[in-house]
Amino acid sequence: MKAAKDAGLNEKEVKEFLESGEDRMTIKNQIRMNGEIDGVPHIIICGRKRDFTIEGAVDESKYVQTFVQVDKEFN
Repeated sequence: MKAAKDAGLNEKEVKEFLESGEDRMTIKNQIRMNGEIDGVPHIIICGRKRDFTIEGAVDESKYVQTFVQVDKEFN
């Protein structure tokens, strides 16, 4: 609220806006319209002996390594 006051904004209006959650949807919609990432993958690959998990934004080599390991367990 100090930043709002320092910027000369109406503190009551700023507080109401922030508490409304309206800004969350606006930001998510802007991210989607700009083609930006708004989440990261969480992939579980079922193996024969165990499951393999790939989390987050990883290099494609991580996927290749995981699928090679899964293939080894099945063959």
